[in-house]
Amino acid sequence: MKNNFNKHLLFARRIVIYLTFLCFFLSSSIAQIEDNIDNQNQHNLVTIKWSAVPNVSGYQIQIFDSDQTLIETQNVQDNLFDWLGANPGSYTYQVASLDSLGRPGEFSPQGNIQITKVQIRIERPQLEMTKTSLIFSFKENKFVTQYELHIETDEEVPTTLHQEKSKLPIFTIPIKKFQDYSRIKWYAKVFLTSNQILLFQGIANLPNLGTGITLLTPIDREALKPQMHYQFSWQQKKPAPLYHLNLWKTKPFKSKLVTIKTNNLFFKVPHAYFQNSQEINWNVTGITNQKKVLSQTNKLFILEGDRSPIKLLGPDHQKTFVPPEMVTLSWEPRPEVLNYRVVMTSGSKVLLDKTTAKNTVSLSTKMPKGQQIIQWRVSSTNETTPMTSETRKIIIAPTRIKKFKRIGTLSTFFTMSKGTFSETADGASIASNQDSPVTLGGAYSYQFKEKSSVSASLYFSKLDGSIYNEEKISIPPEYGLNAYYNHMFRNFPVVPYLGLDHERFSTYNTDELPLGYTLKTREHNITYLTLGAYKVFKIKRKNLLLKTSFSKSLHSFSSPDSLVTSETFGGFKYIFYSSMDLSRRWSVHFLYKVHLLEGPTDLTIHRMGFGVGYRIF
Repeated sequence: MKNNFNKHLLFARRIVIYLTFLCFFLSSSIAQIEDNIDNQNQHNLVTIKWSAVPNVSGYQIQIFDSDQTLIETQNVQDNLFDWLGANPGSYTYQVASLDSLGRPGEFSPQGNIQITKVQIRIERPQLEMTKTSLIFSFKENKFVTQYELHIETDEEVPTTLHQEKSKLPIFTIPIKKFQDYSRIKWYAKVFLTSNQILLFQGIANLPNLGTGITLLTPIDREALKPQMHYQFSWQQKKPAPLYHLNLWKTKPFKSKLVTIKTNNLFFKVPHAYFQNSQEINWNVTGITNQKKVLSQTNKLFILEGDRSPIKLLGPDHQKTFVPPEMVTLSWEPRPEVLNYRVVMTSGSKVLLDKTTAKNTVSLSTKMPKGQQIIQWRVSSTNETTPMTSETRKIIIAPTRIKKFKRIGTLSTFFTMSKGTFSETADGASIASNQDSPVTLGGAYSYQFKEKSSVSASLYFSKLDGSIYNEEKISIPPEYGLNAYYNHMFRNFPVVPYLGLDHERFSTYNTDELPLGYTLKTREHNITYLTLGAYKVFKIKRKNLLLKTSFSKSLHSFSSPDSLVTSETFGGFKYIFYSSMDLSRRWSVHFLYKVHLLEGPTDLTIHRMGFGVGYRIF
């Protein structure tokens, strides 16, 4: 009876294989699946189980041979361990629970394992794929009572895709179950008549079915040297709007490192995520309208980082700095370090404790009094691979306080200028020129504080007048004087000043001309409140002074008074002035001045002049 059953079983298997090859010749769609497991030998499977212990992070199991030599140590999370590939013989084992840091506690008493010799040889199953099915097939063996197949996703938390038991040595699964995956894990158990169980397992890379994700870099099982960032990249025929890059480790036990969200086909991951890891697993999940597509899982090996001390570059040991000179600390960057900690001390006092991602730190040498010798060092913030540099010293020279010296300067100047006057009154207007062939003056400034000073100047101008550039008119001399207070504010780009101006100039009696009066001149005295600012620039070691001011009239009077109105002139005055040193004492200057006044007439004055100056002391 048993022989008849075996004959029927063999006949059924041949029918299935015949139909499978027939499909190949009709559609040319059968493809050999790439299996990443090279081992073609059968395994003895021994499941070791023990009582669960609450509030532990995992367990450590140790297996010894008959001579009590330790041959296997594994950390697991559950209270069971599948031991594969053991040779026949006698073994013992012991188990300890792991704390939150992965350290084992006290081990249990030893248990016994007896493995008998397996005489039956079962070959590894063959994997094939057609357009509609994924096929797992064993060679028929009369000592097998049952086959069991389990297929799951290749990810940190796997999802079961298919599970089936059969007495036939062939499994045919619809390809639709795997259309979103380019890589799967599979396990096949073979139950023998001797009550033993053999286990086969592997990872299969499936051909791209149109929605799969292919991992590009790093390649599977690539070993990388420590660096600041690691670039992970992948490709998909039709890119998804969102990807999850999943990273986890499996030793000493499985634990998740990070899941990174991105809408690109690559991502640079900092080395800091791998400080405590040597072997990394990674895959990518593509998400489109809540539908997930998972890639295969690759392994990545991070090589041991350099634990030598951090090398300091500068400044040199015991170098001296003089305030306000800047001190720049620098050191060689290390690819495995995400942040550095810089500490500066003077005796027992901490002057600086700073964390930075850069390999330089700049600071002022304005240290507290009495602290002249400074020690500094650099360390990494890596907890698992700490690195510290040597300790260097820098010397901060004592700040020399300069005693302020009051300074007074006296100078004289000569200027030639050209002026145009425009007056309007009751429909009558007159345009005239008042040119100055000679203007002589003097200026004095006194700096009584480090940032404060006063200044004053006085000038006299000889004027030549003409009306419409034809009629020559005798013009009285013009004079002016001023006094200012100057103050330099910290972090302010210019030096402002405030003071008073007074000047005397002459115009014509334009307001009296419509009444038939004779043309003559009238002198005007005006006092102004002035607000201005200046700034000195260095050009090839020469000083360039730029100065501007705005003035508002406060008081004025005329001589003689107008016969038409009692009004006197009032309004505004604007001045732009520049001066450039020629030598230590000589300089040249340029002046542009505008008056906008109202009174007996509407008066506008433009004056432009050039001259030289001489510093007496």
